[in-house]
Amino acid sequence: MWMVPLSFSSSKSPSETIHKVILDTKSTEVRLENIAPADWVKVNPGSVGFYRVQYPPEMLEQFKSAIASKVMPPLDRNGLVDDLFALVQAGDSSTVDFLRLAASFRDEDEFTVWSCLLSCLRRLRPLLQHTDMVEPYHAYCRRLLQAIHARLGWHQQDGESHMTTLLRPLVIAHLVSFDDEVVLAEAERLFRAHLDGGGVLHADLRSAAYRAVLKRGGKEEYAMMLKLYREAEMHEEKNRIAHALGSIPDVSLLSSVLEFALSDEVRAQESVFVMISVSSNRIGRDLTWDFYKQNWQILCDRYKAPRSGDPHGTTSRSVSDKPLDLCEPSDEPPDELSDLTDLSELSEPHVYDATRAVVHAVLSRASKLLDDGALPGVATVHDVVRSWRYAIRWRYCVDFLRSEEERLLARHVFQVRFSIPEHHQPIPKAVAYVFFFLTVPKSQFSNAPVEVFYMMETSRMRHVPGKTSFQEKWLIDIVNVKLKFWREIKF
Repeated sequence: MWMVPLSFSSSKSPSETIHKVILDTKSTEVRLENIAPADWVKVNPGSVGFYRVQYPPEMLEQFKSAIASKVMPPLDRNGLVDDLFALVQAGDSSTVDFLRLAASFRDEDEFTVWSCLLSCLRRLRPLLQHTDMVEPYHAYCRRLLQAIHARLGWHQQDGESHMTTLLRPLVIAHLVSFDDEVVLAEAERLFRAHLDGGGVLHADLRSAAYRAVLKRGGKEEYAMMLKLYREAEMHEEKNRIAHALGSIPDVSLLSSVLEFALSDEVRAQESVFVMISVSSNRIGRDLTWDFYKQNWQILCDRYKAPRSGDPHGTTSRSVSDKPLDLCEPSDEPPDELSDLTDLSELSEPHVYDATRAVVHAVLSRASKLLDDGALPGVATVHDVVRSWRYAIRWRYCVDFLRSEEERLLARHVFQVRFSIPEHHQPIPKAVAYVFFFLTVPKSQFSNAPVEVFYMMETSRMRHVPGKTSFQEKWLIDIVNVKLKFWREIKF
């Protein structure tokens, strides 16, 4: 048995650990002193333990007042949401229990708690989108967010905390997503004022504003957005617009968006996200699936690794000169990544994996990938990584690590995890980390540029995008060192 350290807090001491015990058997009984029937007990205060906690409905009911009054610490409020929704996804808890608990967060003001809660609510929406329950669900989510939106407003205030600045676009983006008519109208008004030169629409709100305009628009608004896309100089701005195009409520225009996704105007690595935006639309799911089937060969050709001397495809260098069989797996997992000409040993089925990934991306309606405004800098990191040249078999994800505030600036730190999952080993033996550092000016200096640099995990050398040429060999070297360690060290 793996020993699990259990800790407990209670309503009498919400911020303190009142009892600790080691769980070293399949089950145990824990007795807590001086706990009245009306008192709540929280397991794993501070969410320091790596385990989930399942509470019966009557205990969840006891937490509601502590959540609403914010007597329970933010980390514990966040942990309750995260644990309960994980159990809902596993089929071990009721979605009704989760939504009842979520209603207690109307007066929540912590960015991290809202970020977790809204992430869970986003995942429920695709399950209800094509049922009669989608409108009541949207109404529920709007009621949940109205109080915090009323407090935050639309514009940054002098002296507000950096986390408040992050929370505002997160809330507005979700109210747009949940079809709040008041927010949709105000977002469109701000957008048109910005377009006419009567005001400045902050970059954090543009993604939500673009979606709001398109949700209520038609041919004129679609043409206007395409014009803005073509005039935009920054890829980050182009991505905001392209990812919003699927919000338009017109089937013929959605078909145009899908054609636009595969045009030369959209970078290959962004085409999938434009298609996702259409499939996320209630009237666009079947349309996207039909489009995908009709363009199967085009997508296969676009997302496979090119052969030697082939200028097409999304990778810049050849992975293998020999023909690829879409269904032929490699026999054994590799112990080490070799040089670029031999890397095909790792990924015989990588064309199959790539096209399967496209199918999954298009059909999953992964709306969380489209929330560029949720945290300033995320879209910038994605833009930089997508501009790098590396073989398509690599997969990556971006994690937010921390923010550091100064008087005039805020610094955000992200980590990007690179790995090569295989069908015979979906959890790779080794991962390569790249750390991004973004310096963002605060509101009164919002016109100043964002400074970006990154470092590989094995080096202190700073690389500035546009000045340093990224080398795939850096990832390979990091992974090889870790694989060597695993082979030579015996536990």
